[in-house]
Amino acid sequence: MHKFIVILSVLLNTSLMDTKKETLLEIAFQDFFREDTVSLNIEDCNVFRNIVVTSDEILGITDICVQIIKEVSDTVLIKYQDNEEICHYKSDKTMQMSVVLNGQKFDFAITPSKGKYIGFGKNNDGSLDMIQSKDPFEYE
Repeated sequence: MHKFIVILSVLLNTSLMDTKKETLLEIAFQDFFREDTVSLNIEDCNVFRNIVVTSDEILGITDICVQIIKEVSDTVLIKYQDNEEICHYKSDKTMQMSVVLNGQKFDFAITPSKGKYIGFGKNNDGSLDMIQSKDPFEYE
C-alpha cells in the first residue's frame, strides 16, 4: 500500500509540474527577409540583437524560431536556438514585443489568448507585418 501511495504521489506531482508550464507563444520570422538585420525584445529581455536573416524563397521562412514558455505567474522562459532566458512577464493579458528591422523599431502588444503562433513578415516598403494564429503555420 505504501508503494502505491508513493507512486501515486510522484505521478500527481509530475502532472502538476507539467501543467504549470505552458507554451504561450511560438514566434517565426517568415517571408521576404533578404540579408536584413533583426533584433527582438520581449518585455524587458533582449532575445537577440543584430542577426542577419534571409528567408528561404521556397518555404517562406527564416531559421529564427523563438518559443516562450510560461514558468510561474510572473515569469516566462524564452528559448532561442541554444539560449534560454528567464524574463518577467508583467501581464497575463498582453506581452510587449519589439522588433528592430534594419534600424527601424516596430512595437507589438501580443495577446496570447488570440493565438500562440506569431509570424513576422517583411513588406516591400521595409515595414513589418505580424500575423497571429491559433493554428500552426504551414510551410511548403
